[in-house]
Amino acid sequence: MKVLLNVESLIPPLTGIGYYTQNLLAGLREHDDCQVLCFAQSRIIDPGNESEAVDLVQQQREFEKMRRIVRGIPGAYQLRSYVRNFMFRRATQNRFGAAIYHEPNYILKPFDGVAVATIHDLSYIHYSQYHPRERVRYMERELPRTLEKAAHFITDCQFVKDELISILGVVAERITAIPLGVGSQYHPRSEESIQGTMQKYHLQFGHYLFAVATLEPRKNLAGLMTAYMRLPLKERRRFPLVLVGGRGWQCHELEERIAKLEAAGELRYLGYVAAEDLPAIYSGAAGFAFPSHYEGFGLPPLEAMASGVPVLTSSNSAMSEVVGTAGILIDPKDDDAIYQGLVQLLSDDQWRRQAIMDGLSRASQFSWPHCVEQTMAVYRQVKE
Repeated sequence: MKVLLNVESLIPPLTGIGYYTQNLLAGLREHDDCQVLCFAQSRIIDPGNESEAVDLVQQQREFEKMRRIVRGIPGAYQLRSYVRNFMFRRATQNRFGAAIYHEPNYILKPFDGVAVATIHDLSYIHYSQYHPRERVRYMERELPRTLEKAAHFITDCQFVKDELISILGVVAERITAIPLGVGSQYHPRSEESIQGTMQKYHLQFGHYLFAVATLEPRKNLAGLMTAYMRLPLKERRRFPLVLVGGRGWQCHELEERIAKLEAAGELRYLGYVAAEDLPAIYSGAAGFAFPSHYEGFGLPPLEAMASGVPVLTSSNSAMSEVVGTAGILIDPKDDDAIYQGLVQLLSDDQWRRQAIMDGLSRASQFSWPHCVEQTMAVYRQVKE
């Protein structure tokens, strides 16, 4: 079976969709029944060719620089979409009709053959105010075409599948919910084994509250900081808030607040952390907080549980599917609930011990090989 996979989401720095694409690509390449080719910008590449992969990364970085320059220009999203579609059509026309085109990032490009699209969430509908206006317009314009064209849809959870049915009117038979996985690099680690990473980032093992999120309003970092600052000073000194995540959008006020808390010694903002360091930072944390307003899956809480760290996250959207009863589930709009949850997360030792065991058990139910196998089953279904 030949699969054409769009890998434009692998532009560094990687976010959730990038990690999904990365792990899906790795699994498909190892699968005996699958020959996978990748598309990025104007090129079809063989992911097994190291020189082509290196060229792709460089090309992606150059494109990202250009994207940042034109981001604020009116119509930039639409123009970029038009250019990408034109290049895709030119590169694939009359060449890959027998292949299945899988778009891991929502919007299908023009393709004459069978196509599958992964829809990760509908946050642009629920929280349009938390997205760049051009992105919302792009989704409103392009997603209906994808809904009409795709042979099948993949979602990361049952919650988003139900939303596609109830909000967008997609019939259930055209959707398969396939949970994401957690990499083997996320596991409990001893203090001695990660001492180098702790020193590198000036962290104390077991003595910080950890959060991973892009700096953008939907992640509710403002609510987390408000609740955290209600903790007694002694607790804040014992468990400083450590935040990891790249710069997003609508984040000017958030950045100002982070800077003030950093200056006061109440917070550590590490920015975007290299993938090889992140598992150690997870495993060294006393607790993990992720009170997002809305998620299509929520990889960070899963990675924290797999690392042996107790979790606080939101009770809405997909997070409860991921965490189950292993963590503290709160209403992200309720600052008092977040505060009470943080108190339990950091100070209830009996609950913490049970949550760590429950979290490890819960995380073991999610794997990338299982995600890949279920995705292959979708390919076989649409190929029939």
